[in-house]
Formats: sequence, C-alpha cells, structure tokens
Amino acid sequence: MIKKITAAVTAVVLIMSFMPLWTAADTAPVIYFDMSRYSIPEKGEEFSLLIKAINYEEIFSYELLIDFEEKYISAVDIEGNAGGTEAIKEIDNEQGSIKYIFCVNDGELDNNILARVTFEVKEIGIANAVINRNSKFLRKADKDDKTAECDIQPVWNYGSDYPSSVDFTVGKVEKPRFVTKNNQTVFPYSLEVSFEQPKEKGVEIYYTTSSKGIPGTDYDEYDLDKYFFDEPIVLSNTTTITAVAVKNGVYSGTASKKFTRDTSGLGGGSKGTGTGSIITNPNQNDNLSQQPQQTEKFADIKDHWSKEYFEKLIKKGIVGGYEDNTIRPDNRITRAEAAKIIASAINLSPAEDDGLSFIDSEQIADWARGYIKAAVQKGIITGYEDNSFKPNEFVTRSELIVLAARAFSLGEANADDLVFEDKALIPGWAAGSVAEAVRLGIISGYEDNTFRPGNYVTRAEAAKIIIGCTEL
Repeated sequence: MIKKITAAVTAVVLIMSFMPLWTAADTAPVIYFDMSRYSIPEKGEEFSLLIKAINYEEIFSYELLIDFEEKYISAVDIEGNAGGTEAIKEIDNEQGSIKYIFCVNDGELDNNILARVTFEVKEIGIANAVINRNSKFLRKADKDDKTAECDIQPVWNYGSDYPSSVDFTVGKVEKPRFVTKNNQTVFPYSLEVSFEQPKEKGVEIYYTTSSKGIPGTDYDEYDLDKYFFDEPIVLSNTTTITAVAVKNGVYSGTASKKFTRDTSGLGGGSKGTGTGSIITNPNQNDNLSQQPQQTEKFADIKDHWSKEYFEKLIKKGIVGGYEDNTIRPDNRITRAEAAKIIASAINLSPAEDDGLSFIDSEQIADWARGYIKAAVQKGIITGYEDNSFKPNEFVTRSELIVLAARAFSLGEANADDLVFEDKALIPGWAAGSVAEAVRLGIISGYEDNTFRPGNYVTRAEAAKIIIGCTEL
C-alpha cells in the first residue's frame, strides 16, 4: 500500500535541476543514521530512526530516498526538522521505500537531526535501512539570490560511527523456560529436561551442557545443528544447561540452570535402595565473580593491551573469569555486567532481592540481581521510560562514563571544552560527565580525534575506565 502526501511549496524546493557538483569535502555534509540510543522494540511497537547530518549548515533543501527491509518493518511516517516546509512524502511499504522532500530554509537543526523516520515492527528479525545515495541535497549559492542553487555531494562511508546503511534487531524473543519431570530409566532416578513450547511461531531452541560458551553466539555457525533442541534431555548427573531461543537470526537472553544430583538418600553405593533423585537449583554461575583469582591462568589476556587493568581488578576481587579460564576482554559489556562491576568497585554490597520492579526483571540473572538493585537504590543506574531494565543490552561509551561518574561522584566539566571532531554527537545528558572524565584522564578519544559516543564498550575498555576511577 502506498501512502502519498503532497504539499505545494516554493519552486525552489520542487525544482531539482542541479548545476555542477559542489565538492568541498572539508565542509560537505555527512548524512547518517544515529543508532546510539536505539532500543530494540517489541513486535507491533513503533520506533524511530534518526537521520542526522554533520556540516548541515549549507543544506537548503533535500530529497531523501530511503530503502528498508519490508519483511520485518513497515514505515509509518517521516518528518523533517528545524521548522521547515514539507513538500513531498511518499511511503511505499510494498517496495520498502520512502521519498521525502523537505525545505530546511535557514533553520537550525536540533541535535543535528535532519529527519525522523517512524517504523512499526511487523515480524521479529534483523531489519535493514539504507539512505539511498541517489538522495539529493541543495545549497543556496548566494543567500541573497533565492533562485541560484547547486547541489551538494555528501560524504558517504565516513566510518562505522556514521553509517548510511544499518542492520538492526526488531522484535524480541523470550528466553527458554525449563520444564522438568522425573524419569526412572536411569538409577536411582534421572531427570528429563525440556522447554516450554514458545508462544511465537518459528522459534528454535539451542542448548549446551558445556562451559565453553553459549550456542549460536560463542560457537561457530556450523556447530549449531549439534545443539538444536528437538527432544527431552535426560540427565543422571549434576549438569548445567544453558539455552537460547532464536528466530530469524534474533537471539533471546540466555537461560541457564544447574541441575544437581542429590545422593543423600542413597544407601551404600550405586546399587543402594534409597530414594535418591535429581533436584534443580538456580544457576549460580557468575562470570563476574568477586573471588580473587590468579591472572596467569587467563590465556586470552596474556598479550592483550588490557592485561594490567584486569590484573588490578582481579586482585581487588572486582572481576573474575569464566568457567573455561577466559576473561574475553573483547566481548561487549552488558548493562547487568556494568552494574555489577561498578557496584563491586565502590564496595557496594548486593541488596536483598525482595523483588525488582522492572517489567523485564525475570530476564535479570541471579548473579546480577542484588547488585542491580543496590545500584538502582544508589541512583547509579536506572531503567527506561517503559519501566524495563534491559539487562542484556550493550552499554555505549557515553552510558558507561555517566554510570562511572555517578558511582564515583566525578561531577561534570564544561562540555564546551571538548575538542573531539564528533563532539556534537555526544548526548547532552552525557556531555558534562564525558568532559570531566577526559579532564581527569579516565577516557580519551581515538587517533582521528573522535570520541564515538555511541560505540559499545568492551570488557577491556570497561576495565580501564573503572581502574581509572578507582585510582583517582
């Protein structure tokens, strides 16, 4: 179905007869999707993508062409910024395309936002949106001459922080729920483990009883079939099962549970006649354990740039490794992990878990719940406007600096002192904290003098920032 809206505007907007290209690369605009605050929407929900511009001052009007993945999302609306004039709005959800002509005039763009596109999630999956390079941008050759125009050639491929094409997850998959029942096929008694039938059609479940990783994420793709769940799992010894649910490439949070063999009722060895059984216990595995460990056994940080920071954190008992003796320094850190490591760094004891009020609190792992509650009570971390916590969401550079600033009472500095090329991309709620962290030497920019506030933080980067805060 095609949604088409037209409005009469001045000829300067509608006339697209362009003169020779204007190619001053140093001031040419960069047109990109800003995904720094993107939060995964549920199926059926509406969400927005922001299209921003660096060096937008020369733009007088534009014809924006957007292509999107019509299988998973449908476009609802698009609107320009700066109080300009809308000329043409064409949305074609059958072809997955948008055509939008807008006159900016001499308006200032709020937060560099060129346009806001609203979509609705049709189906769970990995969606795609592209700013078509046939999009056109006009500048006025002379502000006193309303008829003289020439076109602007934007800079594309400006870097991963300024993408004109984005892939993003839409819709969420519920994590698997365990179902157990006793099975007397193995002495003394075995336990049969399966999972509830997912409400969402087309969901597949993968599981592992190994400590090597999570199926489908830490395992290579060719191993996936080996871990596909299609029949009950029969256990006769203590085993931890970790599982994920998957649909169209979208993974749920991990569900993990330890099943413990209880032999307390057995009398005299394997041929006893007692009433032993297998009982289930919540998973207590904690990949950010506070138990001090020897760093020598963590082979994956031996030659890593972050080794000294992890050594200090481990010595302080703030972090530990995984069951397979790895630190995984290049893994992205989640909100749950960030809450725990920061709480531990300021000696904040886990609060009694008498229930978290977040609507997705069941997604918060047992090892993190007390620390998250303590951090929330201290005002270090908060939930989202919809009262969700999103424990498995990754943390951006801006977000981690703000969390650290709150926890260590760093205060704020003047954001005008920041000299990064992309300082305009640093959210207003984070700019003061970032400025202070830079002043204190806790964090710095990249070699190209960018800060990249929307980049996700790795465990190694988080270790460096936390150590920097503890050594002030």
